[in-house]
Amino acid sequence: MELINKLYQNEYKHTVGASGWTVEQNLIHRKKYAPYILGEIKDVLDELRRELLSESELQEDITYLRNEWNAVVNIFDYGIPVLTTILLNG
Repeated sequence: MELINKLYQNEYKHTVGASGWTVEQNLIHRKKYAPYILGEIKDVLDELRRELLSESELQEDITYLRNEWNAVVNIFDYGIPVLTTILLNG
């Protein structure tokens, strides 16, 4: 959960449209912080998936998330602030 909080903390340091902050600036900001944090999250998920029983619900959830990993990473390829919407409605 700490790593997810790092994503959110960085995501909400700036708001597109506030104080002249642009979508382009937001994308540059995302490209600075997101790859490292996402890499850490991916490593933790992979480790947990190996350690959990193959029939556990948590292992199934982690496998689902890893199968959708490219979609999660792609969120940070754009400057528009869609993180909350995708995670909550995805």
